[in-house]
Amino acid sequence: MLSNEKEMFMEDLKAPKASNEYFSNISRCVQVEQHKIFGLKSYDYHLLMQEFLPIAIQSCLPDTMSFAIVDLCHFFKELCGKVLNENNLEHLEHRIAKTLGQLEKIFPQSFFIVMVHLVIH
Repeated sequence: MLSNEKEMFMEDLKAPKASNEYFSNISRCVQVEQHKIFGLKSYDYHLLMQEFLPIAIQSCLPDTMSFAIVDLCHFFKELCGKVLNENNLEHLEHRIAKTLGQLEKIFPQSFFIVMVHLVIH
């Protein structure tokens, strides 16, 4: 992400347009100048990954990279949803295997620690 795009993303997080019930006060956790986010609750991280990150990276990363990361975000969104269809689990398993394969082509091997491969299990 370019510095200007990082700053735009951080400013958007500083002034979210969602209701208070949706997530905690993220604006108090964002430092725009330092490009840092800190002190969030676990639910806030879920929202960042499942809702905000896919939107933010689509315009600033190459297509192959953004498609793989967005697919990973959507996988977790479906897996962590309120309703999980049993028939959809097999489809999710095949899709995450393909997504991790795409990510292995993009990122160096040092990125793939054991925790990344636990997604498949």
